[in-house]
Amino acid sequence: MWRVLTNDEQAVSDDDFTTWSWNVQPLESGQQKLFLDVAMRFKVPGSKDEVKFIPTLNRVVDVRVDRVFAAKHFVGQEWKWIFGTMGGIIVFLAGLTWKKKFKGTDLRS
Repeated sequence: MWRVLTNDEQAVSDDDFTTWSWNVQPLESGQQKLFLDVAMRFKVPGSKDEVKFIPTLNRVVDVRVDRVFAAKHFVGQEWKWIFGTMGGIIVFLAGLTWKKKFKGTDLRS
């Protein structure tokens, strides 16, 4: 999952520098890869609407995702499933306890 923090299309000039920023969140823990592709886009001289893309940089960035972050992300996304399962286990254990407590007792009278 990612979110763009700057405009993804920006002009580049000789007078100043241009930056692009993204906030990238991993979906899994462990070793991951981030693929970075950069291309220039410019208008074709003599043409009104045509643009041309020229790849300028292709790089793979190795990323190690923190397990604590991944666990928090999982709990944040799957909290209903987790609490539902825990509730089911509690009801099951309570039923076993109740059954042992009243085993052999005639509850009809």
